[in-house]
Amino acid sequence: MKAIREFESIVIHKAPVDLRKSINGLSVIVSEELGLDLKSKSLFVFTNRRRSHMKKLTPRSLVSFIYGSIR
Repeated sequence: MKAIREFESIVIHKAPVDLRKSINGLSVIVSEELGLDLKSKSLFVFTNRRRSHMKKLTPRSLVSFIYGSIR
């Protein structure tokens, strides 16, 4: 994962997301709901309803993603 300063922007999706969604599902949210380009140098952050877990999506992570607990 890149250092946070290497991203041009950090986009946090306000509404909770079903984190069972795959990278494809999150990509649809970025492109259709947010109207943003997946290939931009942005970090996209999604959280569940309780805000206890998150997924991060980056241009490079269209192959892999990070899933972790927020504490």
